[in-house]
Amino acid sequence: METTERDTLEEVYEVKRSISSSFETYEQFAEWLMSEQEAAKKDGVKFIAA
Repeated sequence: METTERDTLEEVYEVKRSISSSFETYEQFAEWLMSEQEAAKKDGVKFIAA
């Protein structure tokens, strides 16, 4: 079966729902996200501003 753009978007949104449901507040999510980014930076991952 060929993966379509819609399939990919549905998967992205499902992952987003799954992650966001793990936090009671946006602030908790933001703290987690920032800590993940800091850990990635320490591992050499580069981030760019769009």
